[in-house]
Amino acid sequence: MNETEIKYLAGLLDADGHIGFAYGQNRVRLEITLNAADSIDQKGYVLALPALTGFGSSCTKSKRVATWGQVHQWRVASRRDINMLVPRLLKHMVIRGRHLERMYDQWLHYDGHVVDEMTKNQLKEFVAASRRGTGPVKAKKHPTWAWTAGYLDGDGSFIYKKAPSQKSPRMLVQATCHEMDRPGIDLLHKAFGGNIYNRGKHGTHILDWRHALGIKNQQFAEHFLSKIVQHSKLKKHKIEQLLAHVHSRTRTD
Repeated sequence: MNETEIKYLAGLLDADGHIGFAYGQNRVRLEITLNAADSIDQKGYVLALPALTGFGSSCTKSKRVATWGQVHQWRVASRRDINMLVPRLLKHMVIRGRHLERMYDQWLHYDGHVVDEMTKNQLKEFVAASRRGTGPVKAKKHPTWAWTAGYLDGDGSFIYKKAPSQKSPRMLVQATCHEMDRPGIDLLHKAFGGNIYNRGKHGTHILDWRHALGIKNQQFAEHFLSKIVQHSKLKKHKIEQLLAHVHSRTRTD
């Protein structure tokens, strides 16, 4: 994969990836997995990742509730793949970068050694603590377009709704995350403006970053969407719909 594709993958993993330890034959191994519902990954991007990247394997799994459909999963676990992929991802991840770096270093420490039950329990506690420490390995001044597209393909929504009573459709881009993972939306807010809202209930803190794409934001909408659409793999059609409407406003004017 070229660097632009790695940046996109880093964004998607920041949103929907999982980094954890697996145990077998008293050994520990580091695993990176990425899941996407087949309703979102309609063209099978996640399933194609072993061929696109040269790393890992992919499969389709059923969700716990049959009516929810299926999930496409990409899994990277071999020593060779982990050692080649992790250094490339670390440069570009915004949310799980520090977590991945800590997990990788810990795995290197135990790789090839027998781990007993006490050590496994200690590692489980380590994983939980590490996951709470989010952020990039090195501070980011601005998100790359490829990372932004990957992150929004995972945790983002591109909203286009038109009620009969409205003259113009409601158009906006939104990203949703737990407060623990807010480095991603903080970077989007810093780079693109918009607003961050807390809509958590019962002690949970769920955050939304939103930026309007309506006629009052014509210049931003045209520039932002035209950049994101070049990199999106999972929500490209929705972005194209929004962009077509944005362009139609220019022609009408």
